[in-house]
Amino acid sequence: MMSSSNNMPLESYSILQPSTNSSSYSGSQENVIRWIIPSNVGYADMHTSYLRLSMNLENTNYKMSFTNDCGSLNIVQYLRISQNGNTIEEIFDAHILANILKCYSESHSVRQRRAVQDYASYVGTGDNNVWGEGDHKNELSVPPLNGVGTDENAMNKTIDLILYLNYSGFLTSKTVIPFLGLGDIEIEIKLNAPSRVLRVFPPTNNPHFNVCGGYNSTTNVWEDLTSGFTETVLRPPFQGFSCLGDSPFAVGMSIEHFDGSSSKGEVAITTVSETNDGLIKLGHAAVAHTIVVANAKIRITKGIDGNAAPRQDTNYVITRSDWFISVVKPPPQYTQMVASQIEGQGMIMDIPSYRTYKAPIMKEVQSQSFQIPAYVSRCKSIITVPVAEQTVEWKVDNSTDYQSSGQFEELKSYQHQSDNQFYPTQPVDLSSFIGNGTYSTKASSEHIHQVDQTLHASDMDFRTLTNVKSNFIIPRAFSKYNATTNLTGTGARLYLNYKNSSYPSKNLVANSFVCNMTRLVIGQNGVEIFV
Repeated sequence: MMSSSNNMPLESYSILQPSTNSSSYSGSQENVIRWIIPSNVGYADMHTSYLRLSMNLENTNYKMSFTNDCGSLNIVQYLRISQNGNTIEEIFDAHILANILKCYSESHSVRQRRAVQDYASYVGTGDNNVWGEGDHKNELSVPPLNGVGTDENAMNKTIDLILYLNYSGFLTSKTVIPFLGLGDIEIEIKLNAPSRVLRVFPPTNNPHFNVCGGYNSTTNVWEDLTSGFTETVLRPPFQGFSCLGDSPFAVGMSIEHFDGSSSKGEVAITTVSETNDGLIKLGHAAVAHTIVVANAKIRITKGIDGNAAPRQDTNYVITRSDWFISVVKPPPQYTQMVASQIEGQGMIMDIPSYRTYKAPIMKEVQSQSFQIPAYVSRCKSIITVPVAEQTVEWKVDNSTDYQSSGQFEELKSYQHQSDNQFYPTQPVDLSSFIGNGTYSTKASSEHIHQVDQTLHASDMDFRTLTNVKSNFIIPRAFSKYNATTNLTGTGARLYLNYKNSSYPSKNLVANSFVCNMTRLVIGQNGVEIFV
């Protein structure tokens, strides 16, 4: 096989492959989107290919953003890649795996660069009901998914999202994929429910926007709000946004003015504007109070429909969905070599791929175990993410947003078993983790070692410990140096021991992502797939 990263000169270009089963797709209906990548593509470099989705929101009264750290990758609930009906790769709850990859494999600088594509911001997992936790400063400068607008339709603009499904082995393969030999490949995704994708834009809940009556350029001072004022000017520096377009304000919302802690009444926003020097102005009915600039504050109290509560029927719609496939033209001698392999003993491709297995973790059962039925022949690793069962409701304070992060829940130790052997031979001790706060990184060195081994065995980078507790995973590496372990007939079993009989404090669902080396054998009679 030829690596797409070799120095051999290759003619390359991109082709656009639209979805085949519809023209628009609804998140609330959890629609399925399908693409057929035809064999006449020839050869493709999939790791530089990407998915572009055009999306707009419906039924919103506040500005919205993506929940969880993985941003727009929350949209993909399910991914399946197949050839002639035979599954090459199939991942359920793919957004959970994407969230792990984002939290563990991307440093701050990488997340900054990719935020313009995936709209992924930091999330205050566990403590996100307190404004100021997580991404209140919007360090990645991620804008809301709505515009300014003068009504709901104008506010809900269409945005283009660039998705790299970099948890898929097939879609990130750095080996040129010979579609000419594979035949037509079907890519299928299922959309996640809006409640698992969206949240109210976090800066909306800021209880103290600093405001004034304007700026006096002659005296270089911020002016007071004088009785009867009909315009409120937001005083920089802004928290969580940098301009009007990225702000949580829109025409029709209601704001409440404060003189220190004393309320001076509520008014509806009638106009929004931004000056050339970056001041944000909100027009409204007259307020019959004078407020000195040092005490002047506002907060958002209602959405554009006059209701304080966010609409629960908010939806997103995908209006266009295209794969941009990087096609390469290898030299004739390579094409001849591939043809001779297929006509002879067959061409072999090994692709790391994931399978998903679920199991319940019961509330207040201190010691428990469950089987992971990963009966695969070439297992590289297992990443188990214990996610809480949740009742999701959109709130302005983000307190009941959907969270796909793994829950630590005072786990004292864990250990895997396969074929009557325990891995490692002694349970991994997490005692130093217990009671040190949601964002503590005081994990045992053994746990960090297990995480490091497992992520690298899964072909993932390990660049940050920031979320090692707030997005907790239970790792197990079954290989080193690209080796694999045969779990056929045995699978794996995971043993958990919590702090005491009060934990876990809630029911959890263990999502186990099994990384397995899938072999494709391309011959004269078609493609055989071995897992």
